[in-house]
Amino acid sequence: MTFDTNKEEFYNFINMLYLIIFIGLLFIGLGALLTVNNAKYLLSGYNTMSEEERHGFDIQGYIPFFKSFHYKLGASFIFLGAFLLHFFGEKMAGFFIGTYPILAYIYFIWAAMKFSNGLNENWNKIGILVLVVTLVFVVILFLKDGF
Repeated sequence: MTFDTNKEEFYNFINMLYLIIFIGLLFIGLGALLTVNNAKYLLSGYNTMSEEERHGFDIQGYIPFFKSFHYKLGASFIFLGAFLLHFFGEKMAGFFIGTYPILAYIYFIWAAMKFSNGLNENWNKIGILVLVVTLVFVVILFLKDGF
């Protein structure tokens, strides 16, 4: 991407790059933060389960999955976001920022269902549905904006 002599374009590019890096590091931080020891305090859904329900949930398998997912999401967010920003511009990077995490979390919820042994399966399906509707709404907003 070339900026010619337009400082505003350059500052917009840098700000967008900082945003991409910040969000990517936030995802990586989420992966680093959660452990088996603090899951009953920090993990949404798990913290409201009864002791009996917690025993039915494979937390030992879930935590490495959670960590791996968030590390990969954060790293891919930074690299793909910077690539799209550099080669395709701010609109494509904005579209990526608005849609990629939603797509990733649709996959995450679906893939994480194997750890719950059938617990809250309906809530997971509702969560996926909400994310799909949100994704459609975000895509429509970008299309209306002349993307």
